[in-house]
Amino acid sequence: MRVPSGGTALALLAIPRNGAILRQLSDGPMSLAEMQRDGEVAPRTTQRKSLKGLEGKGLLDRRGRDGSPGVTEHVLTDAGTDLLVVIAALENWLQLRPKGALSLESTAGRSAIKSLSDSWGSTVLQTMALGPISLGGLANEIRTVSYVVTPYTV
Repeated sequence: MRVPSGGTALALLAIPRNGAILRQLSDGPMSLAEMQRDGEVAPRTTQRKSLKGLEGKGLLDRRGRDGSPGVTEHVLTDAGTDLLVVIAALENWLQLRPKGALSLESTAGRSAIKSLSDSWGSTVLQTMALGPISLGGLANEIRTVSYVVTPYTV
């Protein structure tokens, strides 16, 4: 499975728990208990739901732990590892905010990523609304829009 594209990746990362889980698993496979001990302490049902959602998107896998019957662990897939690059880029972008740095987990950081996700979707929709366009043409149009640098405020 490939890393989710544009708006899908941004929408996933607008939920801080998803980014936190992916970063936790970047150090290697972990069980749910290990994740809760070493990171964000969310209710088990909430954590399980988040893990299942990321698994459904192909970003992580669940498997039995060798030598430990009954213990399952979560591990990043290649797509999950690739998404870590997007997380790093978003964190860097939030650090460059003119009014001061934001963290990806903060309310303002989540709002900025959600706005970015919404504007990405609007850009794609506007481009496609002009008429039939090939995937290559769409990529060229979005690339042109993506390189325009404008100040933002949050």
